[in-house]
Amino acid sequence: MKKNQSLSKMKCWLIQHLKAALLVTLGLSANLAMAEVNNLLYTFTGGSDGSQPVGTLALADGNLYGMASSGGSKGFGTVFKVSTADGSFNLLHTFTNGPADGNAPSGSLTLAGTALYGVTSGGGNSGWGAVFRMFTNGTGYTNLHSFANVTTDGRSPYGSLTLGGATLYGMTTYAGSYNNGVIFKLNTDGTGYTVLHHFAGGTTDGSRPFYGGLVLSGSTLYGMTEFGGVNGKGTVFKIDINGNNFGLLHSFGGGTNDGTMPYESLTLADSALYGMTCYGGANDLGVVFRINLNGTGYTNLHSFAGGTTDGRLPVRSLTLAGSTLYGMTPYGGKYGYGTAFKVNTNGTSFNLWHSFGSGPTDGSSPQGDFTIAGTVFYGTTYGGTVFSLLLTQTITATAGSHGTIQPSGPVTVPTGSTTNFVITPDLYWHVTDVTSNGVSVGAVSALTWPGVTADGSISATFAPDLAAGGTPDWWLASFGWTNNFDAAEASDTDGDGFTAGQEYIAGTNPTDFSSALRILGMSVNPPQLTLLSSTNRLYTLYSCPDLATGTWAPVPGQTNLPGTGNLLTLADTNAPAGTCFYRLGVSLP
Repeated sequence: MKKNQSLSKMKCWLIQHLKAALLVTLGLSANLAMAEVNNLLYTFTGGSDGSQPVGTLALADGNLYGMASSGGSKGFGTVFKVSTADGSFNLLHTFTNGPADGNAPSGSLTLAGTALYGVTSGGGNSGWGAVFRMFTNGTGYTNLHSFANVTTDGRSPYGSLTLGGATLYGMTTYAGSYNNGVIFKLNTDGTGYTVLHHFAGGTTDGSRPFYGGLVLSGSTLYGMTEFGGVNGKGTVFKIDINGNNFGLLHSFGGGTNDGTMPYESLTLADSALYGMTCYGGANDLGVVFRINLNGTGYTNLHSFAGGTTDGRLPVRSLTLAGSTLYGMTPYGGKYGYGTAFKVNTNGTSFNLWHSFGSGPTDGSSPQGDFTIAGTVFYGTTYGGTVFSLLLTQTITATAGSHGTIQPSGPVTVPTGSTTNFVITPDLYWHVTDVTSNGVSVGAVSALTWPGVTADGSISATFAPDLAAGGTPDWWLASFGWTNNFDAAEASDTDGDGFTAGQEYIAGTNPTDFSSALRILGMSVNPPQLTLLSSTNRLYTLYSCPDLATGTWAPVPGQTNLPGTGNLLTLADTNAPAGTCFYRLGVSLP
């Protein structure tokens, strides 16, 4: 029952893809929101050129080689070439079905020199798929093996081929001794076809690899199956290239800390394998995981959440560059048409860096892995495009109050580019510090980031210009002084006995005689003083029992009371018996 339920999920997923493809073909998505793709190299017409491209593109000599799973003059798919320079399209092969040809290519092309190797899920002598070879100029198409759908062979290969020396390795989804698929090998000239393993399913074996390819390390092959294992939810396995020592490294179990139903291939790096599952994880929308080559250390690096800020239901593989994994999902993102994301190999810094938007300027539902050339990422979408994305980094630029930094906010820049930032303080203010990734670079007015290779941050802080006594120039300027601020600070323009500098501290108007720090009312039992307070000022009541000694002390509980912009009363509720004197103090916060 579990298998049937999982197959229903898979069929539902395929139907969703067909619906998406129909929307693009009929132009019904024209009114949907769009995302910008750096360069849409080619858009399939659905005619003789093919439709619904799948798999990862092979790159050689400035050309991308790929396959369309359907379309072409016979409707059975095509092999094509697209120039990275100008997007020019060349049709290399049209599949015609039948014993000498294939039908419905799947997976990705494998490039070796000028030869291209691939599989079709149908066609061949028995109609159950074939392994083929052809050359990059479109000549020499040859069926190397036709699958027979018998217990001694496989049928319906949906994945990709792996090349090791002069040997090709691959898998089928069905047939073999248990009708759960096989692992096979054959020479690049078509000789030496051998079944290395018959998937048996159950708790100790995998079952039915889908879209799956193998990764080769030394003399060991690693791969995944969609079903089988202890929980029936898929496996990670290993096997020697001679067919010996097959073993399960991991049985997927689903739930928050595990995935379920892996498709496609693993990615190898530094004695670890990285991959994705279509379901499972915290939201049952798939995960990115890591596992050591010996089967230890399984870790969920990311649980997909869907929605506008994350992808969902990944079905392909990851591409490694440095210590960063790049991948795509066919659904989720800002527009719901899929995403391009990146995450570090330790699971940190997950970032959705492109949302596919459909429409004439973007593709929908990416179907394959990235092909990377420097900072340019190439891929295909099931909606019918070959695209390139320029890898970008995000620099978050922020400025404190009373100044600006340009450009500001999250600034997206092409990887490797040089980015200039200009820091400008407000009038009567100056830059106090600029930090780059948290490290001070000083009070600079401009900062250049050459060769940006990672996300980062820039921040700037500002402080007011001050007259000799510490009064801000901007405050003096607000009352009409525009130069010689030191003299302005020391002046008493309104003749109230307080200099402009003192009135700044008191929060009063230096040009209005009636605006000064004055006690408006006094009372006893208990002693209290009332004054008109200013906001953003702190008031303290001081007492002195004997002026002869001149010892003034703050009244407990009446220290640094914030002004209200209205009347403020300060009281000495524990005043000593006899005579006592009081005065007010005001300060800046």
